[in-house]
Amino acid sequence: MDYIAKLDVIDILNFYQCSMTVLEHITFKDSKYTPQDLIGVDGMKYIEVISHDERDNEYLCIVHLENPDCFSEYFSKYNIMVSKPIIIIDNWLFIPYLSYGKNITKVYEKISKHIGDNYSIVRITDYSLDKENLYTLLTGRQLEIAVHAASKGYFNNPKKVSTSELAKTFNITPSALTEHIRKIKANIFKNLF
Repeated sequence: MDYIAKLDVIDILNFYQCSMTVLEHITFKDSKYTPQDLIGVDGMKYIEVISHDERDNEYLCIVHLENPDCFSEYFSKYNIMVSKPIIIIDNWLFIPYLSYGKNITKVYEKISKHIGDNYSIVRITDYSLDKENLYTLLTGRQLEIAVHAASKGYFNNPKKVSTSELAKTFNITPSALTEHIRKIKANIFKNLF
């Protein structure tokens, strides 16, 4: 799917066995592509366009998938709860999920069988049910920027990517990116302490 600039699974509307209906925000790299070009790709059977922004080549769609690999096997067998948002951007896929103990290792082993070792784990943390999930504290855009910045080493010391380089990824100015990062940090720290 080299023609997709970004794909966000905003919500999972229905999920049963090997069938899933989701609300997706899709941005194509080129205006010659439409969501209908995705039918048949990765189990996509039906796509209904809800809205279209021609200027940015963005679509909001309801997508019905019938997964031949049946990912429900992962969810039920390993007691996985997928969280939102699921984001695909710049050839990487971000899927937040909850599981426990040895199940986490089993999931990585299963993933390796499908895609090899071409993946990285962004973070493994303990989850306390009495604390609010930090992902819910951020807007979709803030979460997208935070995840991408972390994966590119923006928060490392020294930084592995500059503010200007990261801003280009999102087609925003460096000062706008800095403001997003400031708000992200403020939201997280305000709720941690």
